[in-house]
Amino acid sequence: MKRSLLIFTVLFFSVSCFSQDITGAWYGALNVQGNKLRIVFHISKSDTGYVSTMDSPDQGAKGIPVATTTFNSPDLKLELPALGITCEGKLEN
Repeated sequence: MKRSLLIFTVLFFSVSCFSQDITGAWYGALNVQGNKLRIVFHISKSDTGYVSTMDSPDQGAKGIPVATTTFNSPDLKLELPALGITCEGKLEN
């Protein structure tokens, strides 16, 4: 898969939560050249905010570090600039 084509936006993630807790696993999919690839973001809370990793089960990739994880309720933004990826979603209760 070409890295330059990996720029995408995931418009919607669905998470059942109480309050504004975004920690845990977030599941989604992206379309790359007509192929659907599953992705999973693992988000945890740290002393300075949030940290995340990304898995791409269809490609066998696990634990890819996410450079920036930003949550300004209800907006979530995950950035992997080395791969040209920016992912945005909204937390809906």
